[in-house]
Amino acid sequence: MSELTDFHRSAMSLIDQALSARRNGFLEDAKRLFESAFVMEKMAAEICARDSIPEPTFSTIYRSAAYLAFDCGKLDQAKQLASVPLAGQPPEEIAAELRTLLETIEGRPRFAGTATGRPTLLNDVEIQGSIHCSSEFFFDGRIEGAIFSNSTLTLGENAEVRGEIRARIVILLGTVHGNITAKERCELREHSVLHGDLEAARLVIEEGATFVGKSVVTPQFLRAQQGEGVVSEPPAATA
Repeated sequence: MSELTDFHRSAMSLIDQALSARRNGFLEDAKRLFESAFVMEKMAAEICARDSIPEPTFSTIYRSAAYLAFDCGKLDQAKQLASVPLAGQPPEEIAAELRTLLETIEGRPRFAGTATGRPTLLNDVEIQGSIHCSSEFFFDGRIEGAIFSNSTLTLGENAEVRGEIRARIVILLGTVHGNITAKERCELREHSVLHGDLEAARLVIEEGATFVGKSVVTPQFLRAQQGEGVVSEPPAATA
């Protein structure tokens, strides 16, 4: 276990350095550090397989390695790493994140229909008020109000949100006018628009995305949140 811990800690340290380099504008250094972090986390994943490390550590390490591979543009390796824990019995929350990653890689996200196995609101929906969801959630409508989720929140291409967003993972393809807080990761996809501030442990911004606001991106944010069981919410507004 000490060998596994050493590789994983090395990966986390390299991620810290990469994020610092990115914040300071040293993009090539950041890219190199992220790739080094991926190598370390991939080795940690191989140790998990070799030593039959139990859940949830097994899936947690593989998830981290898969997302690092994805962030580095190594899509084939990301797909392979994400598929390994799904062949077993990973925790449902991790399984949902890995399925989302695989669908992103394959270019076929599950955006509509009840067959997706997750709550879905499509583009003919308009809401005034807040949404609270404890599981993976896809929203593709318009809302004036906040969205809170303790899992993965995907905002589709037609989504227009005017309000605060708090979730474990936020994947934005549409438009948000408001602040985003993501416990683990926020992804701003191509053509997405965010006018507001952002706080997350990890941030992925694709070419073509628009972001107007301030960002706080640091793994320490994730560590500070890990003791909480739910996403914190402000008091509900009264009409």
